[in-house]
Amino acid sequence: MDHDVNSIGVKAVLVTDKSMSDTAVAAVVKAILDNFDEYKSLHPALASVTKESLVEGLSAPLHPAAEAEFKKSWHNKINQPSRAG
Repeated sequence: MDHDVNSIGVKAVLVTDKSMSDTAVAAVVKAILDNFDEYKSLHPALASVTKESLVEGLSAPLHPAAEAEFKKSWHNKINQPSRAG
């Protein structure tokens, strides 16, 4: 192919509910961030993922413990959808 082709992409997200503990949520996020190169090697579709893209374009707010872990990792610099109500 000698030219770009427009396509669509799908964002993979981890979803939980209120019953999951803050400790468990924080542990998953921390494990991904601390082992990001290994995480990216798990599947070819993850090759272009950046730490910043993990929170871009979300249609739902982050779990409070996930948000706290990202903020800790990025020194409080995070933009994500605001919580409703």
